[in-house]
Amino acid sequence: MGQSILHKYQLAEARGHIPSGVAERLTMATILEAGIQAFHRAYYGDKAFAQVMSEKRANASALEIAGTLQESLLSDVKPLFKIIEAHTTTDFPLVLANIRDRTIRKEFNPYESNIFGIATERTTKDFKQIKGIKYGNIDRLNPRPEGTDVTFASVEMTEDGYSVINYERGVEYSWEAFVNDDLSVFTNALVALGIAAKRNRVLVVMEAMAAGIPQETIGGAGGPDNARLKLVRKALANLADADGNKLGLQGNKLLIPTQWADEAAEAIDSELLYQADGKGNKNILRGRIETQIEKLLSRVTGDDWFLYDGDEKFLEIAYLEGFQAGPKTYTQMPDVEGALASEGSFKNHTYAVKVGDVVGGKVVDARSVKRIKGA
Repeated sequence: MGQSILHKYQLAEARGHIPSGVAERLTMATILEAGIQAFHRAYYGDKAFAQVMSEKRANASALEIAGTLQESLLSDVKPLFKIIEAHTTTDFPLVLANIRDRTIRKEFNPYESNIFGIATERTTKDFKQIKGIKYGNIDRLNPRPEGTDVTFASVEMTEDGYSVINYERGVEYSWEAFVNDDLSVFTNALVALGIAAKRNRVLVVMEAMAAGIPQETIGGAGGPDNARLKLVRKALANLADADGNKLGLQGNKLLIPTQWADEAAEAIDSELLYQADGKGNKNILRGRIETQIEKLLSRVTGDDWFLYDGDEKFLEIAYLEGFQAGPKTYTQMPDVEGALASEGSFKNHTYAVKVGDVVGGKVVDARSVKRIKGA
């Protein structure tokens, strides 16, 4: 479709809709924009993406649009919008909308995960080591008799730190693809990259869990059956702070890889638990534990599963300033003087979109979570 877009711009030049001599560069900008939009559609999902773009077109200024999703997307696309809009009449970009839409898969449902709900988030301004924040034994407010000093709660830093890491990957659009009029290969690759970027953030969280939560064998190694879940819940409930006060932790959230889905459903969802003699006893776990299945968990922790207190945040995720809402995209425009823009860069006749994300994670307080050896 690259050639087709160029022909439309050349026709627009001939009709005086755009200045003479800008068709090739506008074609490159449109192709790159289509790739960026394909990436963001895959990363955020169709519904969120459609809302962003409708608000962008409805507002005179992108700065009026609230929300970190909008800010992230528009900051990526804005430079390309400038290239296109600077050389066209105000209504001409609308003519290109159908071209962009045709290059992107409709009703796309990206990989979803709820893993981020277990963590608190913070930002950092650099790549220096971050000390995880955890609070000391703040059980309650202390009485202060008249004339005495206040007692101060302690805020502790984890002994070992962690850093945000720069993750990147790019997709090239070659001169050959342009000549062959094949834009879908480029945009579909960026759809795949959008899914990969989303998976990467999930894996960063899971890798932090694997590194920071010790493996245990409460009730013996195995899956989350009813008996083992009761034992792990009891272990959490009996945990005490440094002063000997029980923390009252609840084992109300179960995080499992896909292979334990049936065992978990049988252990938690069944109304009755049947014994060898055929008699059924009421399942006291029914309605007390929420199960979360994560497709990627087995890639990191194998058959292990996690039971934790959903009211506690045992994990911390950090983002480099500017990456809170999601990854950023970077474009490489043609850089050869005297050559056609469609011929791409000096090195390899390509121009490209690069995706970058800067994120890190660490378990800051593993008391409220149990990692049980699955096999």
